[in-house]
Amino acid sequence: MNSTAEKLQFVKSLKTKFLLLPNLVDVTRAGKDFIIPEWKNDSAHQTLYFMNQSRSRILVAEPPTYISLFDLIAIIVSQILGSPIILPIGSLFGCPEGSEIAVVNVLKLCSDKKEVEPVNGSSNMVGKEILPQDARLVQFHPLRPFYSGEIVAWRSQHGEKLKYGKVSEDVRSSAGQALYRLKIEVSPGDTQSFLSSHVFSFKSVSASNPLKESLVHESHVLGSNRPHVDFPESSGRGESYSQV
Repeated sequence: MNSTAEKLQFVKSLKTKFLLLPNLVDVTRAGKDFIIPEWKNDSAHQTLYFMNQSRSRILVAEPPTYISLFDLIAIIVSQILGSPIILPIGSLFGCPEGSEIAVVNVLKLCSDKKEVEPVNGSSNMVGKEILPQDARLVQFHPLRPFYSGEIVAWRSQHGEKLKYGKVSEDVRSSAGQALYRLKIEVSPGDTQSFLSSHVFSFKSVSASNPLKESLVHESHVLGSNRPHVDFPESSGRGESYSQV
């Protein structure tokens, strides 16, 4: 949100033109039934916001009184985050400072981070050897971020069998860093530090398996640079130009 705020610029109104390439012929058309109360429709096509392709500049027009500015910004933030739906986060922009967590809880909002948990919902698998049906789901991505509460597989430097563990806190590699350390709960109440090369994540699986869900987030690691592990791994545009 802070990153988006730096790119926002508020203006009185926004009107767009659609120019046909290569001669930039104005082909802008506004349907007669496209009438927004409080907007004058006697000129170019009018819109509420504009975002350039690099998303480095975002223009937000003054909306009609019956359209919430917070909802408009929620649409923009959702697009920047790549969400397939409009996130219901408009209330966060207008809530009193310091109450954001309470608002998130009362709206029952959640992130897309999901814990890899046994079907029974408990974490009593931590410290135990991974089950045979879970061994085929192990994947090696030492550069990807790990998230607090995520269930992973780990092994010691002595090459013991993989065991279940739980990530203690959010962690990711720094730019240019090959490997990094993260804290894993290896047994109830016992947390140890591991190199990311000794920690494995799980692929998404169905609810019929002991591992119910896994993170979709993965860092892109070139196959030629991946160390070997003994587990299988799955491996019409119109020619128009929009101008504000």
